[in-house]
Amino acid sequence: MQHPLIYWAKPTWFARTSSRKDALLRENETIGWHPEHIKHGRFGDWLANNVDWALSRDRYWGTPMPVWRCHDCGADACFGSVADLASQAGRDLSDLDLHRPYVDDITVPCAECGGTSYRIEPVLDAWFDSGSMPAAQFHYPFENRELFERSFPADFICEAIDQTRGWFYSLLAVNTLVFDRTPYKNVVCLALVVDKDGQKMSKTKGNVVDPWSVLDTRGADALRWNVFSAGSPWTPKRVFVESIDETTRRFLITLWNTYAFFVTYAGIDGWEPSGTPPQAEHVLDRWVRSRLHGTVQTVTDALESFDALTGAHALEELVDDLSNWYVRRSRPRFWKSSDPTAHAVLHECLTTTALMLAPYCPFVADDMYRNLMGTEDSVHFQDWPTADPGALDPDLDAGMDLARRVTSLGRAARVDAGVRTRQPLPRALVLLTGGESLDDEVAAEIASELNVKRIEVVDSLEGLLDYSVIPNFRALGPRLGARMPQVKDALASADGAAVRRALAEHGSFVVTIEGEDLTIDAEEVEVRVQHHEGLALAQEGPHAVALDLALDDDLRSEGIARELIRIVNDLRKATGLEIADRISLVVHATGRVATAATAHIDAVSAEVLAVDTRVVEDSVPAGPATATIDGEPVWLVLGKA
Repeated sequence: MQHPLIYWAKPTWFARTSSRKDALLRENETIGWHPEHIKHGRFGDWLANNVDWALSRDRYWGTPMPVWRCHDCGADACFGSVADLASQAGRDLSDLDLHRPYVDDITVPCAECGGTSYRIEPVLDAWFDSGSMPAAQFHYPFENRELFERSFPADFICEAIDQTRGWFYSLLAVNTLVFDRTPYKNVVCLALVVDKDGQKMSKTKGNVVDPWSVLDTRGADALRWNVFSAGSPWTPKRVFVESIDETTRRFLITLWNTYAFFVTYAGIDGWEPSGTPPQAEHVLDRWVRSRLHGTVQTVTDALESFDALTGAHALEELVDDLSNWYVRRSRPRFWKSSDPTAHAVLHECLTTTALMLAPYCPFVADDMYRNLMGTEDSVHFQDWPTADPGALDPDLDAGMDLARRVTSLGRAARVDAGVRTRQPLPRALVLLTGGESLDDEVAAEIASELNVKRIEVVDSLEGLLDYSVIPNFRALGPRLGARMPQVKDALASADGAAVRRALAEHGSFVVTIEGEDLTIDAEEVEVRVQHHEGLALAQEGPHAVALDLALDDDLRSEGIARELIRIVNDLRKATGLEIADRISLVVHATGRVATAATAHIDAVSAEVLAVDTRVVEDSVPAGPATATIDGEPVWLVLGKA
């Protein structure tokens, strides 16, 4: 329930801050405000229009105004310490509770007339207490001088935007009056927390998110990451459970899955860190180390500039690169220490990520770091990571970023064509813009990811697309009359690509009807794009990928073998086998499946960890087939070897 307020004029004690307005404005110029516009906007305007600070309040309890007034002559005395007050009161006050009403029991003799002085009734504005914090927390100037001087001024303070006329001001005012300098170097202004519709949270409205419920069901780190990554601190923060779940899924779960992958395979292989940086030679290792150390640089610069959002986004992009490209492309290298450098590089990436994540998600970061390093020492006791300039390779970063965009287009083209991911294709034609190129190592990664035998870079879509020319009857009909059917037939048989080039260069083209040349303008026809038969094309902006869909018997056989590998590995999981368990495998099949399984038996055995693989064509087990491949039934019998 809301009640009306009554403004009641009363005598009040003031601090004459208006006389120090120039000093307040001068000190404000030295402060780094985040966001910057607060300095000369909301806060600067408040200082420029400064009025004296009404210091006194009428409260039963509080920090007392340290003024004693004589009831006889009216003389005032102000005391600056308990020791001063005790010496005048003539008693030990070391156990005195320095709040009203307890201080009110202390009387002192009047220095002017010898009468009795009593403390005046008002207490100090609580904002004066908050403004005195830098010195008061150390009981300065009575002790801890060195400790105070080391910590003054503070590197930064952080509070909600409404504190521009509260704590931000009281700190600056008190310390400028006392020490003639600002008590803080930087201020991070926080916007208000709002609900998912952007409305200010209020118990009255019933739209408050219970923080304890979120902490109990999602955890502190999930909430912290959402707050840091979903927007700048100084923009209104929409907090709701669905948003927390989304940011958790996108980042923390992805990171944890990558970490779990490393721990699993490092454990299987018995891999241990050497303590020295890995010597990266593989293109993926060089790239991910460049990304890692570039991210260290970005996050460091962001946090030193009080920009948690930029740092969070940099970490999010690194983890996406780690999970969805480095681990995805390097997975075979982690099996049975086939490439120990891959373990070393991923270990470096995860431990360094944990160090950078520590200010954002202290619990996840600490758990990861302790386990990865095999130590009881907390991540929060470690030095902040420093970027290795020798690891940075901007050209490789750009090339691999282009590779990821190209593979995304290639996957889309494959989906549009309805071709299985595991079916190898002969080639991918890649359209790049001027100045872009793919070196051989990066192109090899694209070819492997797209499951094509080779990559061909082209500078034009000519030859990759077919074009048809459709007449605009409304525009051409009145001009050509009875010749319209002949023009229609001529356009249908025209070289669409040539027509398109002529329209692009000249705005028109010529068609010959019964020996007569007719000029057709661009607005009189429509050139429609048709995909080239035998190619699957996907295009976005200046880039395009066309997959050659022509299959020979060898490619079909390899595709069947890869599909067989997938089915066997799914069956391994379904039967509860461990990752490292070896199996014996019998494949009952006929026709193309039997031929493919026989031709690729070594590859199949290696991928499914089979120590004994047999292909049987003349008998099948009882019961339904395990699966079908290209319409042909397959029966699989596997057991732990």
